[in-house]
Amino acid sequence: MQQFISHLGKAVSVQLSGLNNHSLTLNKWLRNAAQWVRISELYSLLSTSCLAH
Repeated sequence: MQQFISHLGKAVSVQLSGLNNHSLTLNKWLRNAAQWVRISELYSLLSTSCLAH
């Protein structure tokens, strides 16, 4: 029984660390996407203001 519990604990911790890595990658991707959106918004603002003048 003790062995089973420790095995279960190990499996859960492995799963959690995997999830953690995944969420870190997701966060990084989201941050990059947000930066790109900001850059493209700035670019479109600049181009529209240049066209207006």
